[in-house]
Amino acid sequence: MNISGYPIPHGIFDSIFFTPWAIAFSIITLFYLYKNHTILYANVVLVITILIAIWYPKGIMVPEPHKSHVLAYTFFVTESFGIGLFYISGCYSLLCLLNNNNNNNDYFYFANLSIIYGFIMYSIAQFTGAAWCYYGWGTLFKWSPRHLQSAFIWTMYVNFIHLKYIPYFNNEKKSLYALLCSLFTFIFYLYSYIHEYTIQRIGG
Repeated sequence: MNISGYPIPHGIFDSIFFTPWAIAFSIITLFYLYKNHTILYANVVLVITILIAIWYPKGIMVPEPHKSHVLAYTFFVTESFGIGLFYISGCYSLLCLLNNNNNNNDYFYFANLSIIYGFIMYSIAQFTGAAWCYYGWGTLFKWSPRHLQSAFIWTMYVNFIHLKYIPYFNNEKKSLYALLCSLFTFIFYLYSYIHEYTIQRIGG
């Protein structure tokens, strides 16, 4: 709660705790839309993110006025869905590389689909994040590791989307590229989580 006594949802949208929910919702939605059991393999990603969330210290970071704005919540929600879908795409890309059977087309299809949906959500996060940054700090962008890693991730997936215009990149090469993108995304966000590990928290 803030000093007025009203609850504030900071802890709900903390990325490391919200991302598993975003992944679970994405898996359920994809399965409902496409009725393909291949989608359920992404539960491996869900379990990994849940285990990381269990390991992470509980409690919420000390609330700041800037983080109580609707733009902040919109940013964290769309970012969590974006990176969650990027993790899912990495799972399907790995399966595509490991299997040489008829399921390959399904694996690549859902890897590509997850990237498209994830890129849309992540792009929305970049716009709302820039607006929130301007509202809270008076600038659209800072040369900070957090902003630079977001720009790098966005650029990686822009590149992936445009690989279809390069004939040399078949599905196998695209899957390898998508897997590397997913691993980079995971490493960047794990670094952010570790960086925030020592920040003072309330409760927990």
